[in-house]
Amino acid sequence: MLLMKKISIRLILLVIIILPLNSYAEDYKVTFMNEQYNEEYIKGGPQVKIYHTFEVKTPFGIRLLILNGEDYLYRKWLREQVKDNNNLLIQISDNKVDDFKKDMAFPIDIAYVHPIVEPKVDKVNKNGDNDKISTNEIKSDEKKKKTADNTHIMLINKDEQEITIIKNMLEHLGYNVTIAKNSSEGIDIFKKDSKKFDVILMDQSLPDMTGMQLAKKFDEIKPDIPVILSTAFVVSLKMSGVSVKNVKGFISKPVNIKELQEVLNKVTN
Repeated sequence: MLLMKKISIRLILLVIIILPLNSYAEDYKVTFMNEQYNEEYIKGGPQVKIYHTFEVKTPFGIRLLILNGEDYLYRKWLREQVKDNNNLLIQISDNKVDDFKKDMAFPIDIAYVHPIVEPKVDKVNKNGDNDKISTNEIKSDEKKKKTADNTHIMLINKDEQEITIIKNMLEHLGYNVTIAKNSSEGIDIFKKDSKKFDVILMDQSLPDMTGMQLAKKFDEIKPDIPVILSTAFVVSLKMSGVSVKNVKGFISKPVNIKELQEVLNKVTN
């Protein structure tokens, strides 16, 4: 009887794992309009209290985003981004969507506010030819300098918005990124040049197989290639008892830049 209970529990956990995992949060594209930023130094200590808001245009009208969170570097980077780019993508957890729709002021962790970075066209000189060095190439070189080992990550995800968000985060952290939108594409790219990839970051829920199943295939091609899985059910996945030797880390969905950096540092070091 006890054995049957254990089997039933394991089956339930496995069912949870393979269910679609994109219902944890809603993504909304908003337009940046205005910013208010103020730092207040607390007496008797080195702490600084930050008051930071974005006024944005949303599908539900004008909203004031109260930007919480302690990631100062990301906050600084985001403030630079909105100077030239007013397109943002924000992630709202399901249990907060109704509040976001009705409240004029909405508190949100800054880690869930992301610029939508559009590809930039190379400058054209007077002769009509492209300049030899583009803005994108300069930025790419700067990012490579930030990462001592030039770690190259393959990102496998079926969701376009998640790809945009995570790719922007990874590039901001200094990583090189190659995109695959399904398992077959990921395997094909990996087989062609497996040596250039240092880490594989992929969604646990893919159209044709689970992330765990795909991790095994990558291990067969390049043993011990570290894999990181993103899932809304990290605890359930760990408790299920299903394991693959090259799965070295898990990231909770929706992905935030602080956790992403922590897990990558742990895996790559």
